[in-house]
Amino acid sequence: MKQLLCGFVSLSLVLALSGEAQAQPAYTYSTLDVPGYYITLAASVNDAGQIVGYSSTFLAPSNRHGFLYSGGTYTTIDVPGAVDTLANGINASGQIVGRYDGGLFGAIHGFLLSGGSSRRSTYPV
Repeated sequence: MKQLLCGFVSLSLVLALSGEAQAQPAYTYSTLDVPGYYITLAASVNDAGQIVGYSSTFLAPSNRHGFLYSGGTYTTIDVPGAVDTLANGINASGQIVGRYDGGLFGAIHGFLLSGGSSRRSTYPV
């Protein structure tokens, strides 16, 4: 009787553990590499699957460029006159926010990119 009870307990544990393993969600991983850059960092994704972040050649101390990945295509985001541009977030409307560096001893500013034109903040972050 004791062996039979141990057998049922063992079988129950095996079935419970196998049920938990099957209940685990499946994940899909995709590599993002902006062509021509050494480093690619994704920062945000919206419900449409658009991804923003930044990339760098890693050859210069300040050489980062924002990017938008949408529909299988990378688009570079650079605030005019900036040394670094980092895209940090994207909303459902496709508006992109981030930061940029104004140059040597320059302040760091925020930006909003909406409809292809950027608005830069005038206040250091």
